[in-house]
Amino acid sequence: MSQSHFWFRVTSVSVYVLMMGTLLLAISGCASTRVIDRVPRGQAKGYVEFYVPPGKTSVAMPRIYRLEGGHEVSLGQTGYLVKGKKSALRVAEKPGYYSYAIRAGSFHKDIRVKVLDGHVTPVRIAFEDYESRYIGDIEKGYDLTTFWVKVDKESAQPIEAYDH
Repeated sequence: MSQSHFWFRVTSVSVYVLMMGTLLLAISGCASTRVIDRVPRGQAKGYVEFYVPPGKTSVAMPRIYRLEGGHEVSLGQTGYLVKGKKSALRVAEKPGYYSYAIRAGSFHKDIRVKVLDGHVTPVRIAFEDYESRYIGDIEKGYDLTTFWVKVDKESAQPIEAYDH
């Protein structure tokens, strides 16, 4: 079902600051789907949903940017992943092709998505542990976890079918 996928390696040191900033929200259970809808009422539209699937751990979420005329326009983070819950950012667009940038620490991936009227095109962003180790001593050390980031653009689905 996946149309394309890419593997990149990101060290947790590069996302550590993001993780600490989101830890409080992650603990409080703020996992959901955020929706950005700037398409005027009554006009044809579809959605791109950037999501991080439920995982074994809480991690910092990637930031999503729409690429417009050589510039990156920030759409925000996909949310805050809480252990065992899905977190997503759904963006409404008029039908057509759109380019987005996905960033998390040193990870950067550009992706082009075709938006269909009345459909959701999911983009799965998965963080998978690659290596974990403790650096330093007990008082001044830190965990160093390297993640593989996998991005899969999935097939568009009608909104009603996707949301149920």
